[in-house]
Amino acid sequence: MTFQFTALDHQQFNHLYGLSDEALARQGVITEIAKTPNGYPCRVSLALPEPGERMLLLNYTHLDVDSPYRSSHAIYIRDGHPSGYFAPAHIPDMFNLKRVAVRALSTRHHIQAAELAQGQQELRLCIERLLDNPTTSYLHLHSPTHGCFLAKVTRSSQPDELSGG
Repeated sequence: MTFQFTALDHQQFNHLYGLSDEALARQGVITEIAKTPNGYPCRVSLALPEPGERMLLLNYTHLDVDSPYRSSHAIYIRDGHPSGYFAPAHIPDMFNLKRVAVRALSTRHHIQAAELAQGQQELRLCIERLLDNPTTSYLHLHSPTHGCFLAKVTRSSQPDELSGG
């Protein structure tokens, strides 16, 4: 058993790409220019932008389910970027240095466990441990300080290329 990171589908944001700051503001979207290479993690590419890139800050319902845990929060997306795709067991580079809150959710979309992890090795072990529980359906990763949704992680049916299994 291995895991798979899933970025947000860029197609749901196509109607926002390339709009003026004023047109975006009318839809509740704020534009910001990335100032550092370590901020503004993009939920569509699962990558950090280069300084000077235009970022869109908007509210997104990342847990759009009939559950007490239904949730939305602010997210950043890179203006015009396609969705990232990641091979099974691959952790996107944006998680190299970031501390991450990992939430394990059941098939009823209830949080059944949560842990903090920092760095790819610690995150890998955390993901594998939480997904090893058969009652865990999927994981949501969040910023531990601001609470923003970062990514979804599920079990992958493909072999783990790192372990050869």
